Amino acid sequence: MSQPQVFYDDFDLGPHLSSSYMSGAFANILYGIARFSGARTLVEVGVWKGLTATLLAQAARFNGGHAWGVDVGEFETEARQRVERMGLSEHWTYLTCDSAQAGQHWEHGPINFLMIDAGHGYESVAADIQAWIPHVAPGAYIFFHDYNLTTGVWRAVNEFLEENGDEYTRSMKFCWEHGAMVVRRKAVGE
Repeated sequence: MSQPQVFYDDFDLGPHLSSSYMSGAFANILYGIARFSGARTLVEVGVWKGLTATLLAQAARFNGGHAWGVDVGEFETEARQRVERMGLSEHWTYLTCDSAQAGQHWEHGPINFLMIDAGHGYESVAADIQAWIPHVAPGAYIFFHDYNLTTGVWRAVNEFLEENGDEYTRSMKFCWEHGAMVVRRKAVGE
C-alpha cells in the first residue's frame, strides 16, 4: 500500500518514510506545517537517522530559510548522507552537541519551527524545553514528538503548557506514530 502524499509539487515523501518510524500522514502534517507556516529558521532537536531532517530541510528550501538538526552524533553520518542524497545539504546543518547545551548557546536568531524529539525521560525533555523555548518566535510552531510514548514527554510538555498557557496554545494532538503534541506560540497581540 502506498503512503499518502499531499505535497506532490514539492517532492516525493516516499524515500523519507519507513513503516517502523514515520507514517505518511505524520510526515505530511509535519512537513505541511513547517512549509506552509513560512518557517525560515527550523530546528530539530534529536535527529536520529535524518528522516525528518529531510522534511525540514525541504521546507527551509521552499521558505528561503535554513534548518538545523541537533544530536549527539550517534547517527550523524547516516543523517548527513540522507540529506545529501535528497540534494538538501545547503539548507541543513548538523550540530553535534547535547541538545540542552545547544539550546543554551543558540546564536542563529528566533526559531520559527521547533521539533523536540531527543531524550524521552522527563528530565531530558524538561531541559530541552527550558533551553530551546526562549528562542521560539511569536507565531512559531513546536512539535513535541513521542507525546503518547512515554510519561516523561507527556509530563514535561503538560507542565510547560500549564505554566505558559497564556503564551502558548495546543494546536493539534496526534495519537499515531507514538503521538505528538503541536503547540503554537501566540503571535504578538493575539
